[in-house]
Amino acid sequence: VALTPVSLDYNGKELYTDTASYSAATATDGFTFQNDGRTLLHIKNGGTSGSCTVTIASPQTCDQGGTHAVTVAVAQGEDAIIGLFPTHRFNSSSSGIVTAAISHFDAITARALKLT
Repeated sequence: VALTPVSLDYNGKELYTDTASYSAATATDGFTFQNDGRTLLHIKNGGTSGSCTVTIASPQTCDQGGTHAVTVAVAQGEDAIIGLFPTHRFNSSSSGIVTAAISHFDAITARALKLT
């Protein structure tokens, strides 16, 4: 599911409003979003299938020559804010997009937040 980053103002007000829109995961993929190095991923696990593992791909090598995906477990009924994602490691070299794979799709929602 492609997420459109939403600007987050300095006081964080937009993040926790009741009207914030989140995208639901589909059974075929996780989430993708355009990354400028100041983008966070907010994942909510509202399902009953237990913890969800979110894996952020690192398609580019680090300064030590390896790729290191970031893995975060989001417990059932909890949420997590993941990031920031340095562009030189996490962006696809051709598109500037970050990919987040998820271990299950039961009531998993996400939103990309861009720090302004």
